[in-house]
Amino acid sequence: MCDGPMNSSAGLTLGALAGGPQPQAATDELLASRGDADSFAELYERYLPTVYGYVWARVNARDEAEDLTSEAFRHMWTSRRGYRGFGTFRAWLFSIVRRTVADHYRQRRGITQLAPAVAERVLDEAPTPEEQVVQDERELYARDLLSQLREEQQEILRLRFAAELTYAEIGVVIGKREDAVKKIAYRTLQLLRERNIHA
Repeated sequence: MCDGPMNSSAGLTLGALAGGPQPQAATDELLASRGDADSFAELYERYLPTVYGYVWARVNARDEAEDLTSEAFRHMWTSRRGYRGFGTFRAWLFSIVRRTVADHYRQRRGITQLAPAVAERVLDEAPTPEEQVVQDERELYARDLLSQLREEQQEILRLRFAAELTYAEIGVVIGKREDAVKKIAYRTLQLLRERNIHA
């Protein structure tokens, strides 16, 4: 009978379709190269937390960080045709984010500093009142410690821990070789550890 093989074949096909590997999410680079509104929305969802985290580490004021984050994504959308697929999308995006923050400070003539947002990542989310006092003290100490670093050192830490970029991507963003970025990051973290021990 013809029905037997056809039914089993159809069943195998349906089974494979239902339980087979799911299609992988589009890469950042593919979404960026498409340049349409849906692709932008997906990239926005993917990168909103890290972009905001980086900006918050630069400005240390939530409303200002929210405004600058929105502005950075607006710049990303308007310059989307400038992305040519050279290097990672993240490095290209954070080049835009850095320029947005720099333009903001140029207009305000303010001084950038490394906010304790990087240190906050290791602190409890819902501390007790006693823990909150300790946390506040740790934040003040972290702010003081980090403010003693050179701007380049602060920026590398922001890009590494707030923006979560790789050392290679940081190199693209700040215009240095990957090994030079690693060396600066290593020495900076070593310095912070030593200062923390001797404090």
